Amino acid sequence: MRTMVIAEIGSCHDGDIGRAFRLIEAAKDAGGDYAKVQFWSSAKRLAERRQSGPHYEAIYERYRVPEDWLSALANRAAAIGIGFMATGYLPEDLATLAPYVAHWKVASFEAADEEFIRAHFPYCAGTDRHVIVSTGLQSNATLQSLKILRHAAALGGMKGTVQVRLLHCVSAYPAPVASLALRQIRSEELDGFSDHAAVGWIASGAVAVACGAKILEVHLRLQETDEQNPDAPHALLPDQLQRYIRHVRAAEAAIGDEPWRKNNTAEDEMRKYRVQP
Repeated sequence: MRTMVIAEIGSCHDGDIGRAFRLIEAAKDAGGDYAKVQFWSSAKRLAERRQSGPHYEAIYERYRVPEDWLSALANRAAAIGIGFMATGYLPEDLATLAPYVAHWKVASFEAADEEFIRAHFPYCAGTDRHVIVSTGLQSNATLQSLKILRHAAALGGMKGTVQVRLLHCVSAYPAPVASLALRQIRSEELDGFSDHAAVGWIASGAVAVACGAKILEVHLRLQETDEQNPDAPHALLPDQLQRYIRHVRAAEAAIGDEPWRKNNTAEDEMRKYRVQP
């Protein structure tokens, strides 16, 4: 199965729509499947919701994507053949985002808010839209609640099933390699990995695939991205993203498909030397 690779633009647009366009193009050129933005209509509301105070409110305002960018960014993505996604943070913003997104993302900070996750369901029921939820910052109890929610959504109801996907995530920016705990993808039966790994190690996506990830989210920046940008320390440059995705595709090929023994032809040349009992 092909791994879905989401290139997270995050704040790396630096408030410049032209830079946001270039990030979408870089995501496509690197082989990404989706380019994703983060959207909140009000920095004040987001700071209140997260109880993060005036310092973060100023950061949220500095890197806020204006509503009138959404259609332009979605159109640019469609024109070059890459999917468009967004993370919403405020319940009132979901209706604004709905016309533009192929799939939804919920960040780790909002992942324990089941009511907020369920607010996405009317835009997904009976469709192939996923609600993709990062599980950083969660306790064992809230992670189990998310897994129960995923199962219940898959069973559906009168309005149809909803596909909830859960991503392993370490909410440190950047996350040291020794903190990644990628075995959690398989042991907790998660669907993928939201990657904040330290940029010097770009094999994290491939290792996550080997651990069972079917969805990867990874941050992308440009060479000219402001070094003070909050997403810069854990975002890949375009050439790094290209190598990252190349490693991911190689990992998929190396893992292979079942049944391996029936379909394997690599040993054909040597088969004639096999000792017969």
